[in-house]
Amino acid sequence: MVGFKVVVKLTQMKKTALLLWAVILIAGCGVCGIYFFEWRNNRVTTEWYDSGQKKHEGALKDGKRQGFWTFWHENGQKKREGSYKDGKQNGLWAGWNENGQKKAEVSLKDGKPDGLLTGWYENGQKMLEGVLKDGEEISARYWNSIGEEVEAPSDSGKKSALEQAVGIESLESKGEEVETPEE
Repeated sequence: MVGFKVVVKLTQMKKTALLLWAVILIAGCGVCGIYFFEWRNNRVTTEWYDSGQKKHEGALKDGKRQGFWTFWHENGQKKREGSYKDGKQNGLWAGWNENGQKKAEVSLKDGKPDGLLTGWYENGQKMLEGVLKDGEEISARYWNSIGEEVEAPSDSGKKSALEQAVGIESLESKGEEVETPEE
């Protein structure tokens, strides 16, 4: 009779343990589902050109660009890099020509140029240096491609210092959308 009681108690313990594991597993999967949702909306994303070269890489938070991003030309040279805050360009951004020569550097705040802007010709000569506030040009100095200061670069037409810094303006205006995760 004692052996029967021991078997019954062990069987009840197994059932209790099995039930406890089931509860932990179900609750755990719910937590995994939450983590999966968070991972889909908060992740590092990389996109590639058909050639196999990286196109861009950066983090998404709640489906928006966040933190440091890097973009590359199709030849593998760095195209531009900088940070996002709440989906808008923020902080120092730099851009390069396809030959690797630095093209421009600008400070942005909430997606608008705000601070010093410097641009260079493909030969490395400084093209412009300007100060912008909330996207508006405050002041600017220009040089020609051989380094002589001029009223405005001859190849700029009526472009502002901001427009001269091609490669730094809003990435969305360049059609470089990043697919964000579906909700």
